[in-house]
Amino acid sequence: MRRSPSRRRFLAGTGAACTAALAGPPVSPSDASPSTATNEQLGSDVERRLDEAVEASLAEHDVPGASVAVVSDGSPPVAKGYGVADRETEAPVDPEETAFRIGSVSKPVVATALMDRIERDEIDPDADVSRRLDVPVDASEDEPVTLTDLITHRGGFESTNRGMWIPDEGDLRSLESYLRNDPQKRVRAPGRIGSYSNFGYALAGQVLAAHADEPFHRAIDESLLRPAGMADSSFSIIRGGASDLTEREQRASRSMRGPTTHDATARR
Repeated sequence: MRRSPSRRRFLAGTGAACTAALAGPPVSPSDASPSTATNEQLGSDVERRLDEAVEASLAEHDVPGASVAVVSDGSPPVAKGYGVADRETEAPVDPEETAFRIGSVSKPVVATALMDRIERDEIDPDADVSRRLDVPVDASEDEPVTLTDLITHRGGFESTNRGMWIPDEGDLRSLESYLRNDPQKRVRAPGRIGSYSNFGYALAGQVLAAHADEPFHRAIDESLLRPAGMADSSFSIIRGGASDLTEREQRASRSMRGPTTHDATARR
């Protein structure tokens, strides 16, 4: 019986392979020298280990394709695609072109953008977020929810995926609309117990949007993606028409449409 796909298991295995390759083989004191492996040698070892780990994981979890990049000292010794981007056409994954849904990678992306604003003293991480947001937040003045609580998964909210999975692209909505229409209840005091929270990070993303006075997809673009040169990455809602998107957002959206998009919320 085939095991169900596990994104975290797949990423953990791939990450372990990369870490082992970057660490290199153990050396005895007599073999130690000040010299280090060249990028070419490192890339070869990483690629060999990646091939073994990723190809095995794709087969084990019935994943059609993956793209992996390993960066060392600012340069990518390995950027490689595995499997297919489209099961029908069997078009291979191209690490330069194939788009993937960002999924929970959005969390460290949002946290990075927020930390930049925090370090600039533009956002207080310990302030009550309900005072900054124009969406409902289940909190009290005695026990306010802070940005620190949200980005450390300690907001105290119920654990549910209600409203997250959208099979019809016509039902896609903005982050603000989701938070306004599907608020989640707080089930414990904030700041005390860590419990993985998609809703908490959605609120954190809206804090960034409120600070920028822009929709979330524009705020994250201006705060992080554009400065990082990520021209083909976007959080824009993808629909058939793109008249409301900027030229850059339309380019990112075009790269994500079609058979390579595995669900209606695909983003890169």
